[in-house]
Amino acid sequence: MKLSLSSLMLGLAVFGASSFVYADDLTDVDAVIAKHIEARGGMDVLKAIKTTRAEGTMTMGPMQMPFVAEMKRPNSMRIDFSFQGMQASQAFDGENGWQIMPMMGKLDAEPMGSDELTQFKNQADIDGALVDYKSKGHKVELQGVVDVDGTPAYKVKVTRADGTEETNYIDTEYFLVIKTESVVKMQGQEVAGSAILGDYKEVAGTMVPYSITNVMTGPMGEMKQEMQFTKIDVNVDLAADRFAQPAPKAKVEAAK
Repeated sequence: MKLSLSSLMLGLAVFGASSFVYADDLTDVDAVIAKHIEARGGMDVLKAIKTTRAEGTMTMGPMQMPFVAEMKRPNSMRIDFSFQGMQASQAFDGENGWQIMPMMGKLDAEPMGSDELTQFKNQADIDGALVDYKSKGHKVELQGVVDVDGTPAYKVKVTRADGTEETNYIDTEYFLVIKTESVVKMQGQEVAGSAILGDYKEVAGTMVPYSITNVMTGPMGEMKQEMQFTKIDVNVDLAADRFAQPAPKAKVEAAK
C-alpha cells in the first residue's frame, strides 16, 4: 500500500449541506479568513514559524504506524513512518519529490509519481492555502454557513493556482478549520474523502489540531485513517539536506 502525507492528513470530497442563517454571520470571505488567521495566533505568529516537526501515530484498521513529519519554509516537507519494522520516507524539497518504500521492495529513493507530487507541493505550504491566498494565485469563495455534525461553519472553497480545489469548514465561533474536503488523484484514480480536525492545542502561540480523522473513498472502496499527534515543535533545527533525495545505498556503501 502506498502512503503519502496528503492521503494521510487531508480529507477530500465535496458534500452538500443546507445553509443556516445567523444574525452575526460574516458575508465577506476576506473577513472570515482574517478571523481565521487571528484565531490561529495572528499573521506575525504564523510567519515567525520557520520549521515544524510533528510526531504521532497513524492508525488504519489494525495497523499502527509511528511517524515524524517535518516542514521548512518556503515549501519543503518530509514524512518518515514505520510499518512492520520497516522505515519509509517521502519528501518534497521545494522542486522535486522522492520516496523510499521498503514495504514495496523499494530500498533506494525514487522520484515521486506526478499525482503524489501535486499533493506534496500543496501540503508543503506551511501556512496553508488561505494565508496570503492572493499572492499565491489562489481563488477563494465563501459558500455560506453550513452544519458540520451539529456545528455551524463557514464553507470556504479554495481553487489553487494549479487548478486543484479544497473546501475548508471554519467554525463560526472559534474560527478554526474543523473539516476539509477535496478530490485528488492517486495512481491515476480519483479519491474523495473528508477530514475531521479536532483536539486543538496551542503550540508556540498558534492553534494546532492534535487529532485528524480521514475517510477516503475511491475505486477500492472506503478507507479510514486516524492520526493522533503526541508532540509538535516549531522552529526546530533541520539539516540543510534534510529534504534532499539521498543517493542509492550501493553508492553510499562504495564511497565509504
